[in-house]
Amino acid sequence: MRMVHLLVAVVAMAFCLNCSCSGGDDKKSGKDVPEDLRAGDTVAVDAPVEPELKIDAAAETVPGETAGETVEPGKAKRLVILHINDFHSHLYGVGPEADYTPATTGDDDTVGGVARIAALIKQEKEKAAAAGADAVVFDSGDFTMGSIFSMLTATAGVELRLMDAMGVQATTLGNHEFDWGPAGAAAIVNAGIQGTAIKILAANLTTSDEDAKDDALDALRKGGAILDEHVIETPGGLKIGLFGLLGDDARSDAPFMPPAGISNPEEAAKARVASLEGKGVDLVIALSHSGVLLGAGKAEDEKLAEKVPGLDIIIKSGHSHTPLSGVEGDADTLVVQAGSYGRFLGKLVVDVEADKVALVSYELLPVDDSIAGDADMLQRVDEFRQQLDALLAGAGLAYDKVLAEVAFDVTQPEMSESPLGNLVTDAILAAVNQVPGDAPLAVAAFEANGVIRDSILAGKSKAITVADAFRVLPLGIGPDQVPGYPIVTFYITAKELKNACEAAVAIPNLMGDDYFLQFSGLKFTYDADGPLFNVVKAIYLKDGNGYSDAPVDTSDANTGLYRVAVNLYVAAMMGVLESKTYGLLAVTPRDKDGNPITDLPAAILDIDPTKDGVQELKLWQTLVGYLMALPDADGDQVPDVPAIYEKAEGRMIKE
Repeated sequence: MRMVHLLVAVVAMAFCLNCSCSGGDDKKSGKDVPEDLRAGDTVAVDAPVEPELKIDAAAETVPGETAGETVEPGKAKRLVILHINDFHSHLYGVGPEADYTPATTGDDDTVGGVARIAALIKQEKEKAAAAGADAVVFDSGDFTMGSIFSMLTATAGVELRLMDAMGVQATTLGNHEFDWGPAGAAAIVNAGIQGTAIKILAANLTTSDEDAKDDALDALRKGGAILDEHVIETPGGLKIGLFGLLGDDARSDAPFMPPAGISNPEEAAKARVASLEGKGVDLVIALSHSGVLLGAGKAEDEKLAEKVPGLDIIIKSGHSHTPLSGVEGDADTLVVQAGSYGRFLGKLVVDVEADKVALVSYELLPVDDSIAGDADMLQRVDEFRQQLDALLAGAGLAYDKVLAEVAFDVTQPEMSESPLGNLVTDAILAAVNQVPGDAPLAVAAFEANGVIRDSILAGKSKAITVADAFRVLPLGIGPDQVPGYPIVTFYITAKELKNACEAAVAIPNLMGDDYFLQFSGLKFTYDADGPLFNVVKAIYLKDGNGYSDAPVDTSDANTGLYRVAVNLYVAAMMGVLESKTYGLLAVTPRDKDGNPITDLPAAILDIDPTKDGVQELKLWQTLVGYLMALPDADGDQVPDVPAIYEKAEGRMIKE
C-alpha cells in the first residue's frame, strides 16, 4: 500500500490554474513528427553554407525603434537573425537535472537552458555590433508544455517573460499553446506579456462570434496583444516585416483549440506580404509553426515558400523539431529551423540591398556546457523554481527531489516496444490497481509513444528527480484545471482487447511513431506477414506468477469484460482508431455493465472518493509514485530502477 499513500499525497497538491482554461488534453501530445529528438540524442551538424563570418548583429533592437536611414541601392546591409523554436518550457535544458551546472563550463553533458541561450545571444549580438551588422531574435512557437515549469505558464507567464529577458523580440502561437484550450492560450499570453516587449504574432488565428469559449483570446486580438503583423526598424536602417502562422498539420495537433481555429495559411501569408510590402519593409519574415522535412520530401513551410509570391526573404520554421544544418526553400525564400528544446541557436546571416536578400551563411550554434550561463537569467529561473517548490511542498515534493536512482539509460526507440514505455505503463497499472474501491483490478494499461516526451538518462549523478520524471509525461490538463492528463479506466471486450493489440502493430505504419502503443499487463504474439488488422495470434494476461499459460479467448463467444487504464486523451482517440481502419478495429469504452460510455470525463479515476468531487490521478503522478515505491536495492535509502527496464522485455513477440 506504500504507493497508494504516495499517490494520495501527490494528488492533493494545490496548484490549480487560476484561469478559466477549458479541460482536455493534447492530440498526438508528443513529438509532433518522427524527426523530434529526444534527450540524449545527438545530431550531426553539417558545415555552414559558407564559413562562419566574424560578424553579427548590432546592439539589442527594440521593436518599433525608429531607424536613422533606409536601405540604399548599391549599399547592402548585413542582418543576423538568431532564432529558436519548439522550446517547450525547457528552462533548465535537456539532460539529468542533477547534472545541470549552467554557471560553470566543462563539467556536464547537458545541453540547452535559457541561461546558456541568453549568454550565447549576447555574444552573437556583440560580435554583430562590432562588425556593424544588425541582429534580431525570434521564436516560432511551442514555447510551452514540456517541463514542470509549465505549471507556471498560465499564471506567471514564465516562458514568454524569460524569452523576452534573453532578447527574443517576437514569437508565434504553436499547437501546444492551445493544449489547455483557447481560454488557456489567452491566459498564457496575458500572463506572459505583462511588463515585456515581446510581440505575439498570429496572422491566421480565427475566433468564433457565436461561442464564448474563445472570448478571452478574441479580446487579446482586438486589444492588440496578439497581432497579425509587426514591423521592426533596426538601428542600421532596416525595416523588417513580421507575421506569424499556424500550419494545417500543427492545427490538427491542437484538438482543444476550438472554437478558435485558423484560416488558410497560404492565403493569410499572401495578405500579410501585401500589407507589409505596402508599409515599405525591406524584407518579410514569417514566423511559421508548420514544419519542414529532412530528405527529399517537402512539408508545409517548403511548400509555402513556393506558393507565396513576395515572401521572397525568410521563413523561420517550427513544429517539426527538425535541426536543419543548412537552408531549405528556394532561391527566393529561405527556410531554417533550429531543432527543439533549446539545444541549438539558429544563426542566419543575410545581406539586404533594396528588394534583394542574399544568403551569407547559416549554422546551428550548439547550446552546451562550453557556454557559461548568464547570471541574471540563472537568478530569474531560480526564482521561478522557488515558486514551483512552494506548489509542490504540499505533496512532500520539490523540483530537485531525488525519486530514484538509475544505473542505465531508460530509452524509447521508435516503432517498437521500449524500456521507457514499459516503465510508464507499469506505473499506470500499478497506480490504478492500488486505489481503494470495489472495482476489479485493471488487466492492462496502454500509452501512446507521442505522449512520452523524454528519456530517463543516468548521466553522472544516476539520480531521477521530480523534474526529470515530469519531463517524461508533461502534457495535458483535466477538468480540475491541474496540469497533466487524468487517468481513466473503463471496460472492453476480449475482441476489443485484441483490436488494441492489432492497433499497436498496424496503426504506426499508417500514422507514425506517435501512435505506437506501449502496454503493461499483457503480452501477445503476432505474425507480421498476416492479413492486415488480423496479425495478433495470442494474448497472455499477466498474473502473480508472470504471464498466464492460457491465451485469452478473443472470439465472440467470450462475453467477459476487461478493465483497462489509459489517459483521457488516448481514451478520446478511440474513435480515430476506428475511422483510420475503416471500422475494422473498434474499441468502445464501456462501464462495468457493458454500456458504452458517452461522457469520457465521467470515467476519470477518482483516487480519493472520500472527498467531494473527483480527485484526478495524473499521468505524470503515476510515474512519480512508482519511482518512489521501487525497492532500495543497494541500501542507500534511495529506490533503484530495476534492470528489467534496461531493455525491452518481450511484450510484443514476432512469430
